[in-house]
Amino acid sequence: MTGEGEWFSSLSGVVAEEAIAVVARDVGAVIEKAAAPAEMAAGQSVEVEVTVGNAGPRTWVAADPESPDFTTLVCEWYYWDGQPCDGSAVRISLPRDVAPGEKIGVKAGLTAPPAAGMYWLVWRVEQPGAQAPAASWREDWLVQPVQVTGGPFQPIDLSPVANIVAVTEKTDVYISGYYAAAAGKRVPFSFPDTRGGVAGAVACQGQSISLGDAPAGAVYLLAASTQGARQVAFTLLSPEGEEEVGSLVVPDWTSFTLLSPEGEEEVGSLVVPDWTSPREGDQVGAYTPYLRGLTRDDVTAQGHLYVLELRPSRLQGVSALRLPKDAAVKVMAVTVERD
Repeated sequence: MTGEGEWFSSLSGVVAEEAIAVVARDVGAVIEKAAAPAEMAAGQSVEVEVTVGNAGPRTWVAADPESPDFTTLVCEWYYWDGQPCDGSAVRISLPRDVAPGEKIGVKAGLTAPPAAGMYWLVWRVEQPGAQAPAASWREDWLVQPVQVTGGPFQPIDLSPVANIVAVTEKTDVYISGYYAAAAGKRVPFSFPDTRGGVAGAVACQGQSISLGDAPAGAVYLLAASTQGARQVAFTLLSPEGEEEVGSLVVPDWTSFTLLSPEGEEEVGSLVVPDWTSPREGDQVGAYTPYLRGLTRDDVTAQGHLYVLELRPSRLQGVSALRLPKDAAVKVMAVTVERD
């Protein structure tokens, strides 16, 4: 208000309106660059040079943890869906105090997560007395995408057996945790490449999928049924032909078949949920807020892909996966876990 008791906005024309967050104290950090590699092997450690600037009015204190201006650089890994990796935050001490307007180089030790996949590497500056971020990504954070390779998980290329168009380059598919609740176990999947405009998935028709040379201890599917929940069976096979068979008493069951390097087989059962109707307890691995059709979009329906685990109970390794003869079951991605 003015001294005459009038609102200042009434003394002029149109006034721009913008909400401004007022905090007790901000760090005032500017992270200019971090020389982190774009690709790292799982568990790999490297040293990264980070350039940080103090854009605030107070000197950053490097060596006195009791000071309200005690400042550290923090690096933390986030999954691709924006959820933090538990225990990954590392605090790096500054080499000296940093005055307002000054820049400094900090050497930071960086270790990649133990599992393959796409991650966000987040750099930020923290002080004990500064206000915590109000949003997921702050403007004074430096966020870098990093591809992590290797580790116990290996995505399998499904392009040789893809037989349906499932994803377009404009399809909105969000990994678990973006809209849907994050799956209980983090399994990295390789989504189909849509740079050509469309990408395929696999409608199950009894195909066999090689799972690589090294035996796998578990197989994870990103899959769903398009005709209601389907209860299906699977069989594990070894190169020698030995079988381990479970009960197949329901006529409508179909079979997933897993083959071990020795030819052994193992049969069990699992339920593939319907892609539009997740049930309580289903592990949603990916979500789309609407379904895209050939001629129009269906904005009233949502799509879900589920994480399904196939783990042998007796066999020492699995070398191939035989899909059921049930085209209602669609598989978007397969990942194996090696011992």
